[in-house]
Amino acid sequence: MEKLEDADAIIFGSPIYYRTITGQLHVFYEHLLFPYMTYKIGYPTLVENKMKTTSIYTMNVTEEDMVMDNYRQYMNLFEMFLEKYFSKPELLFSFNTYQKVGTILFNILKGIFSNSFDTIFKLSRISKFCGQ
Repeated sequence: MEKLEDADAIIFGSPIYYRTITGQLHVFYEHLLFPYMTYKIGYPTLVENKMKTTSIYTMNVTEEDMVMDNYRQYMNLFEMFLEKYFSKPELLFSFNTYQKVGTILFNILKGIFSNSFDTIFKLSRISKFCGQ
């Protein structure tokens, strides 16, 4: 954590499960931010290095689904704290991913198909990006 104090920037990344970041990243945020918190009116921070931040999110839904299902309201909370402590994060999204490839392929082999997304399209994306 001490090395982060002198960094020019920090990049956070997380798959999105149940519309929010993973528990591991949540815990990391708490350990990173809590030492800089004060209990004064307005909760000013003790941060001296307002480094640049970026958040990268991967998720198994399309951009339209993310918007329609209000995923952003959950992610915005963490981005709000990054902005308060460091800087407004630049955002990068990877949509329509296969986050649990092994599980999905196992289910396909067992004949269990999802009707919430196009399985053939997802498999073609894996082939395209993995070169297989």
